[in-house]
Amino acid sequence: MSHPIGRSGFHLNVTMIRPENQIRAELYIAGDRAKAFFGLLKRQKEAIERELGFPLEWEELPERRDCRISSYLNDVNPEDDADWPRQHEWLAKRLNDMHRIFAQRVRALDADAWKPDSE
Repeated sequence: MSHPIGRSGFHLNVTMIRPENQIRAELYIAGDRAKAFFGLLKRQKEAIERELGFPLEWEELPERRDCRISSYLNDVNPEDDADWPRQHEWLAKRLNDMHRIFAQRVRALDADAWKPDSE
């Protein structure tokens, strides 16, 4: 499932990873400037994670064009409908928190301000 966050190329997504028994909430950054946008957000990592109240996985995905910033819930069976209320509550809270913290930051990003060597 994908949800817009207010800027082209950025989406909040939820994903099931059945083989790993995980679900994931993520800010997905797509497009030719994804690496630059990711680098700019990563400069704010400490503040972002402090405001969220939980750590994130900063996944640059070096072999791909796109990047993602994720939170995982481990040891879940995405097909166990008896556990769906807990999983859905976790996903809803993560997505709402991520939207609250990332929406304004994403809109303010200027890819031309990023220099790879300055990370």
